[in-house]
Amino acid sequence: MESFDDKGSVCVTGGTGYVASWLIKKLLENGYKVRTTIRSSNHRDSKKDLSYLTNLPCASEKLQIFNADLDLPESFDEAIQGCIGVFHVAHPVDYKEKEPEEVKIQRAINGTLGILKACLHSKTVKRVVFTSSASTIMFNDKDSKKDLSYLTNLPCASEKLQIFNADLDLPESFDEAIQGCIGVFHVAHPVDYGEKEPEEIKIQRAINGTLGILKACLDSKTVKRVVYTSSASTIMFNDKGLDVLDENHWSDIDYIRSVKIYGVSYMISKTLTEKAALEFAEKHGLDLVTVIPTVVNGPFICPRVPSSVNFSMAMIFGKKENCKYLGKIQMVHVDDVASAHIFLFEYPHAKGSSLKEIEIECFTRSDFSSKKLLDTGFKYKYRLEEMYDETIQCCKEKGFL
Repeated sequence: MESFDDKGSVCVTGGTGYVASWLIKKLLENGYKVRTTIRSSNHRDSKKDLSYLTNLPCASEKLQIFNADLDLPESFDEAIQGCIGVFHVAHPVDYKEKEPEEVKIQRAINGTLGILKACLHSKTVKRVVFTSSASTIMFNDKDSKKDLSYLTNLPCASEKLQIFNADLDLPESFDEAIQGCIGVFHVAHPVDYGEKEPEEIKIQRAINGTLGILKACLDSKTVKRVVYTSSASTIMFNDKGLDVLDENHWSDIDYIRSVKIYGVSYMISKTLTEKAALEFAEKHGLDLVTVIPTVVNGPFICPRVPSSVNFSMAMIFGKKENCKYLGKIQMVHVDDVASAHIFLFEYPHAKGSSLKEIEIECFTRSDFSSKKLLDTGFKYKYRLEEMYDETIQCCKEKGFL
């Protein structure tokens, strides 16, 4: 793949989440024009105050916001058209478990595939970056009204940031945001830790939504690469007793079900969605790179405490029920995660199987190898001390401590 010395338009799906909003900030700072999607006009997202995005420096010239929904994958076409890359971050969320699992799974899968298809059809998208994280999508709670000023007020947002309505249940809704973008960072993924929906529905939603976004990237004719954000859960759960895990390993679905741990459906859907995305990309010749972070920690732009930060700060927040897991998890700074997304989007030789981006400094049960990422020249900036120092300071500034 050619290098991206000349910056162009990129599409970021699900731009209101933790990782996605920070990614928008970094893209604007790096000189990209950003097209981002939010859910369509018939969804609560349309009532959000997006000033935190539109007020970012350069947003008026370089930021566009499109309405798109994973239930309508073709709705992402306009946003993708003309882009050189797509960052597919969006994924459907149903915390209240009001829908059957099969419905939610189908929505996610079809939506993503639709976006990927739009990237293929764009003829301009050189790479798609697919992002997936619970913290990225946990703020899509249907009972809350989001204030998007934390995005629109980012530097350069007024000139370079656009927000679109999009939903993984309507994959085609991402088309407008993807249209014209050179890249897509797919970060969003549905979350249902309460396991209130049937597993099949949630899996289908995640897969269909992602495939819909990939289709939109194909259709855009401008998306050059898609960066997909996955999760360490896609490789860490098996009974093989491995000491080191890397991009050659996958979690065993039957094993995940057998251990009956918290968030089983999320882990299963993340694993199956990434496999489906990689298969789609290989079949259609779409440039897709995956990034798989462990527990994301660090400061946050969004107004609420992200689920991963809430988890990593269990001892400080006094949540004893989560403290027992702290000695078994690994963490990575949110800025390193966002930087790795952009690095792999711009790195010309990021091809083939997924690239796993893992912070290996922290606590271990099995080590996660970052060798493939580090071999590209990427360098981690933050250590465990900075993660907690900056997270604590951020929580204090926002009134959570």
